[in-house]
Amino acid sequence: MANKASQGNVRNRNWTFVINPESVDEGWRDILDNEHIQWVESPLHDKDTNPNGEIKKAHKHILV
Repeated sequence: MANKASQGNVRNRNWTFVINPESVDEGWRDILDNEHIQWVESPLHDKDTNPNGEIKKAHKHILV
């Protein structure tokens, strides 16, 4: 008997959010790790600009 993953019946839900490093607790990575979920963190985005050319606040993208 094949498992659900090999049958293509697996449901997934992905969430993305943006964090500002100065606005989150220092232990935010530990909090995600303790949830026993997979997640990935982008490099720091500190050169992104708004349509008017203004530099955006430094941030990271998180995929859960």
